[in-house]
Amino acid sequence: MDKEFKGTTEDFIKILDIMWWDERYRQILRLQSDIGYDIFESLPSEIQYQLMGYFPDLTDKDNNLLFKKHVGKEGERYEIRCSQKHYRKVKKLDKQVYKECRNLVFCLSSDPTGCTLPKSHNPKYFHSYDERTRNRIQLQYGIPAEKTSYSYQIGEYRAFWYIDSDEKSIDMFEFTHRNTVGKKLN
Repeated sequence: MDKEFKGTTEDFIKILDIMWWDERYRQILRLQSDIGYDIFESLPSEIQYQLMGYFPDLTDKDNNLLFKKHVGKEGERYEIRCSQKHYRKVKKLDKQVYKECRNLVFCLSSDPTGCTLPKSHNPKYFHSYDERTRNRIQLQYGIPAEKTSYSYQIGEYRAFWYIDSDEKSIDMFEFTHRNTVGKKLN
């Protein structure tokens, strides 16, 4: 049985960060053994820390962040629920898509309808579904009939969720490549 994550946005992002950076560390180790050179020592210290699983809160002398941090403490503060098989896919994504996934989680936590997403104004990237597609999604994924499903495009991937207002949570029921979604819903 697939484990499900249920918890705060910060906990979810911490899992995504650890998995993504752990995969990059393994790739560097494989490359080092292939070429016979210690790449790790020549990387900037911030990247070394992240590859080792240590995420320091790096600030400069004026207390400005040296790299982007999440903003999950604002807004509605919805809880995230996601199957392990979906959030484990993040470790194989490139850095740009990975960052967009992190941003998706924070935006949904603050506003679960997706209105704060960067491309929410564009229906190509973000939308809820018509009655026919909503029925197919409900049949395919077992979504409760009274729930409205949303979709957001992240690179070649699609994230699907619905809002459970009673429990103040977001259920991410699918994160997959767009071709897979098309096959499932047709």
